[in-house]
Amino acid sequence: MSVEITRRVFEEGLPKSQAEWIRELQDWFAIQSETGEFPDERSIRRRLTPILKAVKFKNPKR
Repeated sequence: MSVEITRRVFEEGLPKSQAEWIRELQDWFAIQSETGEFPDERSIRRRLTPILKAVKFKNPKR
């Protein structure tokens, strides 16, 4: 997952929201899995939150 996060930021930049990124990562996990299973949102958020804080991610104002 860390490599996918790095690739995503390098190639596409940060997503618009944390929820969008979680959905992208769930899709990524489903593709990588032989059974199509993926971690729940909470599990992904726990691993993603420190990265978002490190890059000072903020939801854009609309």
